[in-house]
Amino acid sequence: MTPAFTPMRYHVVTHNPEWKQRFAAEADQIARALNNMAVTLHHMGSTAIPGISAKPIIDILMEVDELDALDARRAAMERIGYEAMGEFGIPGRRYFRKNDASGIRTHQVHAFQAGSTGATRHLAFRDYMIAHPDAARTYSSLKESLALQHPDDFEAYMDGKDSFIQEHEAKAVVWDRERRRDWIETERTRLRPFEENDADAAFVWFSDPDVMRFIPGGPDATLDETRHRIAGYREHQSRHGFSKRLIIHRESGEAIGDAGLYHLPDGKRIELGFRLAKSHWGQGYAAEVGRRWLAWFDTHLAGEPLFADVHPEHLRSQHVLEKLGFSRSHAETVFGMPMLIYTRR
Repeated sequence: MTPAFTPMRYHVVTHNPEWKQRFAAEADQIARALNNMAVTLHHMGSTAIPGISAKPIIDILMEVDELDALDARRAAMERIGYEAMGEFGIPGRRYFRKNDASGIRTHQVHAFQAGSTGATRHLAFRDYMIAHPDAARTYSSLKESLALQHPDDFEAYMDGKDSFIQEHEAKAVVWDRERRRDWIETERTRLRPFEENDADAAFVWFSDPDVMRFIPGGPDATLDETRHRIAGYREHQSRHGFSKRLIIHRESGEAIGDAGLYHLPDGKRIELGFRLAKSHWGQGYAAEVGRRWLAWFDTHLAGEPLFADVHPEHLRSQHVLEKLGFSRSHAETVFGMPMLIYTRR
């Protein structure tokens, strides 16, 4: 007698901010399990897109240099609870899935060769949805509706999403290709020009009194103030070809700060500046993005003097500037705030 087919049970829930931490914890466990193997782990899928509903399963994109090397480490993934499924219907992929003690799916890993089409399209779709909140909201509503229509038919749920995903993935790939032309990348971050819809993400640090303590004018009190600030950065980028840029964490796709080059209003000097959300202080990001901006400066603005100003009490930023090869020049008042002026040696 043939056993009865049991359809896959699933449920779609509202966005949970803890998904980001769950990804980080799992990525750390995977990296330790694979030991010295070179891997890059990214949070992908709907749980990586702020504010939208999703199945509560953490999807992880793993980029590796060679899939054969990952195949040889299959046992390491199994030891931390994953089932290795091979390509599982997608050529060029290695798929791993993980359930909890009750058999509920909790994590999925999709491994591709670094820089492959498979890896690029997943990240492009994630980043496109983050950058286009109207499309993300439409996607969220579609999933909620499909889950209500087909609570016991996972295939119907997936089929119902397919046309939306195909349409917006195609848009995302084109959008991603265009914006990559103007990216500046570091080991852990990418720096891209600000976009109009970045205000919500950037307000996290622009409104933080601790982050903005040593910035003339202090923290932004409203989202409109952050929008106005970003509009200024965008105008500066259009006029000069450089400006403050958003710092994106490459693994998570999260905006974590801003950094870049900016003309002071008098037009007589260009300064380097950087700001990070408090959750990313003390991890070396300021020096990392600073070094990359200096390399960009030496390529595009060689021969120009470069400055930085820092509050006398802001010892951490002074230390970063000294690591980057700046030395203290003099003190002056900038927008009503006392500042130490540094010049590049």
